[in-house]
Amino acid sequence: MNDIGDKVDEAKKEEIRKAIEELRNTAAGDDKAAIEKAIEKLTGYAHELSAKLYEQVQQEDTAAGAAPEGGEQGAEDIVDADFDVKDDEESE
Repeated sequence: MNDIGDKVDEAKKEEIRKAIEELRNTAAGDDKAAIEKAIEKLTGYAHELSAKLYEQVQQEDTAAGAAPEGGEQGAEDIVDADFDVKDDEESE
């Protein structure tokens, strides 16, 4: 949470903080179903946050003029070749 800075609004950060605290409190108990539910909730936030951050990075790259992933910029020369593997025992 500290690393994302201003990339996520404060309201969303607070929701995630509450979900983390809820999981900590639930994990202290013995209710397996409640723990799994809290984990699922926090995982959902993690996926949502990851998607949002990924989208922001893509937009920043596009705005900066970077080639999309898989683009030709900086591509290496790749040569497709056929070869035969020879076993040392066969040559003796």
